[in-house]
Amino acid sequence: MKKLISSVKCSFKKVVNVLYIVLCSFMLSTTSVYALNSNTSSIDTFIDFVCDWLIKIGGVVMLVGGVMFALSFQREDAEGKSRALMTIMAGGMVVGIALSKNLFGL
Repeated sequence: MKKLISSVKCSFKKVVNVLYIVLCSFMLSTTSVYALNSNTSSIDTFIDFVCDWLIKIGGVVMLVGGVMFALSFQREDAEGKSRALMTIMAGGMVVGIALSKNLFGL
């Protein structure tokens, strides 16, 4: 008798678990979140402002890197040349990041 009750409990637990899984999958498949027509105009103007300044800052960093590169030729400094090239690349990365806002629909 105990064996029968134990097997019934085990099968009942399996059935309940399957029902929970089915119920949760239905609940997850029906919840949809849409962000259409969300009012993000205030943050969009801020992002435009910041990106405009990042382009300018990146250009200045690239300009400084170019001057560093020119001066490192005068001194024949290999480490200075590599630092200058890294500075130019860093400025280019900042400009690239600032221009990538269009990729995200901003």
